[in-house]
Amino acid sequence: MPVRIEHDGDLAHAERRRVVPLVVSAFIAAGLSCSGNCPPVTEVPRVLAPRYRLVQSATGQLPPVVLSDDGQRRVRLLGDTLVFTPSGSAALPRGTYVEILVLGVRDGTADEVATRTVSGARAYTLVSSDSLYALSEFPGIPPGAPRTVNFVLRAAGSMAVIAGVGIYTAP
Repeated sequence: MPVRIEHDGDLAHAERRRVVPLVVSAFIAAGLSCSGNCPPVTEVPRVLAPRYRLVQSATGQLPPVVLSDDGQRRVRLLGDTLVFTPSGSAALPRGTYVEILVLGVRDGTADEVATRTVSGARAYTLVSSDSLYALSEFPGIPPGAPRTVNFVLRAAGSMAVIAGVGIYTAP
């Protein structure tokens, strides 16, 4: 097995490759910092995106999510998308949303059949300035009795959470 021996020139070059990015980063950080007169840090406003898709269920599963499987029939959630249509004012954000569910159903040993269902329009309203929206008539996962759920925006609105359901992201 050949052994590589670094010469002083190679070692100095290797050290420069490691040190130069650190020095550049330090200069950038020093230039971006302020001394005493810093403006207050404000959170980036969270804006409701027009569309969110489920990326992780409340149990931590990534789609497709198995909703039920009794050995004879398997139902999987292949996709869940929420589409928002605003109709309120800036002072009172509200509107409607629809849910687009794509389910895969397999009976016995037959092939899985995918179905796409679009709900009717349901109301949503902004509940608090902390980007907390109330979604009415939300059936949940697995679908059950419709209820009002909290849709909480995170990460400047690019992500949202519904407790007990999952994490949604804006594409």
